[in-house]
Amino acid sequence: MKPEELKGYVIAEASVSKAKLLRDMEKRGYKKEEVEEAISRLLSSGELLEKRSGKSVSYSPPFPDIGSAIQRLLEGQERIESALGIYDGSFEASFDKFYRKVRDVAGIATLRDIRNAMNMEASDFYSSFQKIYHKYKLSPGGEEGLIIDGNVWGVILGYA
Repeated sequence: MKPEELKGYVIAEASVSKAKLLRDMEKRGYKKEEVEEAISRLLSSGELLEKRSGKSVSYSPPFPDIGSAIQRLLEGQERIESALGIYDGSFEASFDKFYRKVRDVAGIATLRDIRNAMNMEASDFYSSFQKIYHKYKLSPGGEEGLIIDGNVWGVILGYA
C-alpha cells in the first residue's frame, strides 16, 4: 500500500479511528500489515497525527481543516513581514511608520528611501501614495516621486 493513498483517505475523512481505517482498507484489498506500515511511515514523516483516548486510536491530517491551515500560513506571513520590515497592509499606517524610520532629524525623507524601506515596487507604492500625499509637505526633487505639473515631487519635508 502506498502511504499517499492512505493519507488521501485520512484527509477526506478529516479524522478516522484505527479500527474503521483498517476495516475500510481491508475492504479495498489491503492487508492489515500493509496498512500499519503505511501508517507508521506517515506518522514518522509528520504527515499524519495520532490521537489516543483510552484504548482507541484515531488518525487525522496535521491540519484538520483548511481554516487552521490558512491561519497558520497567515501567522507565518505576518512574522516574516515583521522581521523583514514589510508594510502591514494598511498603506497609510505603514507609510507613516516607515517615514518616521527613514526621515532625518529635520523630518526630511525621500519617497524613494521610504519605498525601498517598505520593499515595494514603484508602481504599487506611487499608486497608493497618490491617495494620501496631501497629508505631507512635498518638495520638488528627489530621484523619483509624484509627477505634478511636470515636476518630480519626491522629497517630504514633514506633515501638512
